[in-house]
Amino acid sequence: MKGILEGLRVVEGSAFVAAPLGGMKLAQLGADLIMINLLGRRDGGSEVDYTVNPQLGLPALTGPADSAVPTNHVFPAWDTIAGQMTCTALLAALRHRDRHGVGQLVTLALKDVGLAMPGNLGMLAEVAAAFKTHRVTWGPYRTVRQAIERDADLSTAHPMFSMLEQPGIGTYLAPATPLDFSAVPRLPAAPAPRLGQHTDEILLDVLGLSSSQVGALHDARIVADPII
Repeated sequence: MKGILEGLRVVEGSAFVAAPLGGMKLAQLGADLIMINLLGRRDGGSEVDYTVNPQLGLPALTGPADSAVPTNHVFPAWDTIAGQMTCTALLAALRHRDRHGVGQLVTLALKDVGLAMPGNLGMLAEVAAAFKTHRVTWGPYRTVRQAIERDADLSTAHPMFSMLEQPGIGTYLAPATPLDFSAVPRLPAAPAPRLGQHTDEILLDVLGLSSSQVGALHDARIVADPII
């Protein structure tokens, strides 16, 4: 049986401070829904920019070099980047719907946006327990090393992260995209391409040259094989 809203197309953007129920109800009634849900944490918990920053060690990287205290930054970096990624997610989901005819849910956690950055570039226990009991939005101050050692989200326990083998560098923890699309699986992080790795592919498949033409370019040393 078709829903009463069959054929209706809806785009909804919701934030982690509000209950995203309107779009879900429309989808239940048959609407073709694209929903972008911005969370604080991937488990649905609350985070804001000024609680994510200290957990990741950013205040320990700013301020005077000889300062013994952390220095907060006034720029809400993760809010800004999350807004940009939300727009990217919406465009990608619209493109997917144009090609496949279905909407989807896309979730993005503010903390994941912050967690992805280090891969690309001491609170008392009783106090922490009290904050959790009273549902206080807070975050501990840590150095980057402490964040890596203590935060379970900075590990392969988080589906955004995997161990990546990068030729010439070794194996290290690397993030994929923080965006989570319900209609397509999240691809793991991939090694950076070697210099010249895709040269022949571009010449053959994109520019439409023949194998002999590509061979002539190699013979003339205009292009070269990938650097190992």
